Amino acid sequence: MRILIAHRYFKKNNGGVQTYIYYLAKTLTRLGHEVIIIASNKNQIKQKRIEGLDVRFYTIPKLRRGLVWRWPIVHARTIKKFYEKNFNKEDFDIVLIRYPYIVPPSLEFFGNKKVIYIAPSVFCEFTRLLKRPISPRGISLELTYHIFRSMEYSFMKKTKVVTLSKTIKEQIIKRFDVDEKNIRVIPPGVDKQRFRRCALSKKENKILYVGRITNEKNVPALIRAFRQCKKGHLYVVGGGVGLEKIKKIAKDEKRIKFVGWCKKPEKYYAKAKVFVLPSIYEGFGHVLLEAMASGLPCIAFRPDGKNIITASDEIIKHGKTGFLVKDEREMAEKIDLLLADEALWKKMSKAAVREARKYSWEKTVKEIIKYAKAK
Repeated sequence: MRILIAHRYFKKNNGGVQTYIYYLAKTLTRLGHEVIIIASNKNQIKQKRIEGLDVRFYTIPKLRRGLVWRWPIVHARTIKKFYEKNFNKEDFDIVLIRYPYIVPPSLEFFGNKKVIYIAPSVFCEFTRLLKRPISPRGISLELTYHIFRSMEYSFMKKTKVVTLSKTIKEQIIKRFDVDEKNIRVIPPGVDKQRFRRCALSKKENKILYVGRITNEKNVPALIRAFRQCKKGHLYVVGGGVGLEKIKKIAKDEKRIKFVGWCKKPEKYYAKAKVFVLPSIYEGFGHVLLEAMASGLPCIAFRPDGKNIITASDEIIKHGKTGFLVKDEREMAEKIDLLLADEALWKKMSKAAVREARKYSWEKTVKEIIKYAKAK
């Protein structure tokens, strides 16, 4: 089959969505399918191969500050023109979209029978929970919310939708009144060769966070929780718009190390003992699977459907592969417990690896193709 995958950006090891696209494309290719990825860029590059993947780029025109609100409209028009210039409507059997602005022009060009929206989240709910606009360039929160809400309303009932978690499926049904028959929950896989459990002798008393440093990731809560821990060192792997702010919060704490973006996060998973994901909004949480496959018990806030909307409770088995906690104090307590109780850590480490083995990229790909073919 010939398959198109589209997202705003594509760069390996730069967030959960882009990691998803990379492994999805690599697995599809390995199974004999022809895959083309399209994404935007700022460097006027038209096409290149990334680890054997055919990636083609479109360029979004720059907008003046006062016209930033027109970005989704301009983006959709640019995508449509890109399609018209480079493809025919019959070129692809399946079109997989990972960002809402790309869905409308894709439906218009290819038709709703080919397009599947793989929803990273419910964007209007995401902006509402964070109480801030997505863009750092000054679009108001209210306008950001309505732009996403209008965009998502325009296509949710017109296309098949895949979500990575039950949490996002329930949000879509509730917000857009979509028939649940048109939504399929298909979790991602994990690269079990890249992320695997190392010998206990290589493990150190390190607490690990891997991911973007943005508001929804809630890293300040992890910093505050770690200050209450009796021992250990915290490694923060990743970057983002909130990095400098986080560094200021932690400037007097010598036990915290900021690594920045890392092409091989697996080397940090290999040496750590505990993984913590403090997010308040998370469509799934790929890093939890990577950590579990590496033998790390995981800790995350327990979702409540209101202030904490994550799929952590769908991934972490409380008391078996890690802990779901209610606040920063309990987070600190569980970190200390896992660092102090070797027998408990070993038990949870083995259980985490067993749980991670249930997730397979090949299974994910086959489920998506099966759903695409279903009438």
